[in-house]
Amino acid sequence: MKVYIDPATQYQEVLILSVAFGIIHLFFGLGIKAYMNIRDGKYLDALYDVGFWIMILVGAILYFVNMAIPMAPVVKTIATVLMVVSAIGIILTGERGASSIVGRIFGGLYSLYGISSYVGDFVSYSRLMGLGLSGGFIGAAINMMVRMLLPNGIVGIVAAVILFVGGQIFNLFIGALGAYVHAIRLTYVEFFSKFYEGGGKAFNLFRSKPKYINLK
Repeated sequence: MKVYIDPATQYQEVLILSVAFGIIHLFFGLGIKAYMNIRDGKYLDALYDVGFWIMILVGAILYFVNMAIPMAPVVKTIATVLMVVSAIGIILTGERGASSIVGRIFGGLYSLYGISSYVGDFVSYSRLMGLGLSGGFIGAAINMMVRMLLPNGIVGIVAAVILFVGGQIFNLFIGALGAYVHAIRLTYVEFFSKFYEGGGKAFNLFRSKPKYINLK
């Protein structure tokens, strides 16, 4: 029984898995934002700034999954209702600090345009597929060259060993470095942007501030 995914042939499955990780990651970030609002007693903010967005994202995901894998007609209906209701909610509450109705509506429409940033965030997780494929194919290319060198006598064997050890160590190093860099990038840019708010104290220079100034 096959229980693994071959990235060399199953590109689509690897891409779906990468985006699925992104969906879980971003939804967890939205959950943290909802928790922070509820903790601070901002229950309506949790609904407006998180609840409506989760609804529209879930509806969109269900809608497109239903297009790829046809399901019961009620799934499409539920997805459509979720998207419409949440879109109206975002338009009406996205700019609730505006002083006029027109400002709220146009501000809400601009807030709804933020759905494009979520699309970009989800697509950004496809870099995980690229990391997996690049490391696998580089390793396969090194192994192919090693097999070409082995039949060439003792010189070929020595060269094959050096190439295999050096090449695979380099491949592991590049893979580990890429995993670190891209994981940090996805965390700080896509994940933290869903809930993190900067704070702290303004930096003060480590110097005295004299009360009087002597002019010469």
